[in-house]
Amino acid sequence: MRGPLLIGLALVCTLVVAGTLVAVSDHRSAPAVEAAERVDAADESEEAQASHSPEYTVFSDDHVTLRYPLGWELEDVTDYYADVVIKYLITAPDGEHQICLYVADLEEDPAFSAREHHKTAETDLATDSRVSQWRRTELREGASGPDGASTSELEATYTSTVWDRPDRWMRWQLALDGEGVTTSLQFMVPAANRTEYEHVADEVFASFRLVP
Repeated sequence: MRGPLLIGLALVCTLVVAGTLVAVSDHRSAPAVEAAERVDAADESEEAQASHSPEYTVFSDDHVTLRYPLGWELEDVTDYYADVVIKYLITAPDGEHQICLYVADLEEDPAFSAREHHKTAETDLATDSRVSQWRRTELREGASGPDGASTSELEATYTSTVWDRPDRWMRWQLALDGEGVTTSLQFMVPAANRTEYEHVADEVFASFRLVP
């Protein structure tokens, strides 16, 4: 098995715009988030970085915790997917900047690493009719993730017809614990906004933890 369930979940993250799922069914209320906290940003001297707030909201539930930009909307879409423990979309007010995270319990081949899953996902994305100009900019072993997990991090640019701003940049971390639990975190913005949002992605990824 080459991870069809996992790859399918990843494709949905990459190709579904927030609000699409809500249009066909009532969505669950998102868990409460903690009060917003200000994150020091001494290096945010560039005009592009100063154009959006250095404040983040701290989100936590029974499974994960992370920071995401204040003002972005969190939507719980867990009920739409089988085999998913949790799945959330976190979307900026303009609808074009998005975080997708999920934790899933999948029957995956334990010999199939996170890096191999990323390579398979690339093939699926690059050949999808809604995607063109796929270009991987980096594929590396993830710097963080559950202890003992196979972790991989992918960065890529591509063009997708499902977005109003079709030229996209994505950063994606994937972790497999060897016992079927898969953790995925994707950060997607218009490619033109990559420079000013890289430090936001850094903050989100650095804050992401599984709850023991």
